Amino acid sequence: RAAQCGQQPVAMDLLQDSFGRCMAKAGEMLGESQQLSAPPLNAIVTMDPGQDLDDEMFMVLSAALTARRALNVAGVVTCLAPAGMRARLARGTMDQLGLPEVHVAAGTDGGASGDAESIAKMASVDYLTRLPPQEEAGLDLMSTLLQQAEPKSMTVVVIASLKDVARLLKQEEALCVDKVKQVIIMGGVEPFVAGDAPAGTFLVPDT
Repeated sequence: RAAQCGQQPVAMDLLQDSFGRCMAKAGEMLGESQQLSAPPLNAIVTMDPGQDLDDEMFMVLSAALTARRALNVAGVVTCLAPAGMRARLARGTMDQLGLPEVHVAAGTDGGASGDAESIAKMASVDYLTRLPPQEEAGLDLMSTLLQQAEPKSMTVVVIASLKDVARLLKQEEALCVDKVKQVIIMGGVEPFVAGDAPAGTFLVPDT
């Protein structure tokens, strides 16, 4: 990732180009009429950019899907300390990808902090926006976006800590029931031995 490896913004351009070409090829296979037959998926995303590759890959893919009218990212809330710096990184990345309309706000610390090395590299990224957003504004942003949404129209995508979404559900339960269509959670599991498992054996979440 550009943020973690200290590369120039051109790395993000290359990733976007690669995803764009992949999506263009997929579009050719589907056919233009089939691509635009359904409305775009509206989403609120919680993430922790600057820590692992998944967040930047999601944003690059979001740009490609937005260009094909398949996705509308209404807002991004960053978590994992320092959440404010991660919001600045997300804002800068979205701007670089041509998505300035996506709302970005800093959420909670996610109950943890990123490692010092990745934070130092994140701070040196050229496209990190210099205007720090309001701290802990993520809950207000999610509430506002849900209030503006149609009933059962919003998808919540969680690719970081569950803390911010849990707080939203606790404080705005009725709003979430009314406006949220589905919740998609990225997760991992503890190491396991591949193959047939005995009956009653389950994968164990890693967090």
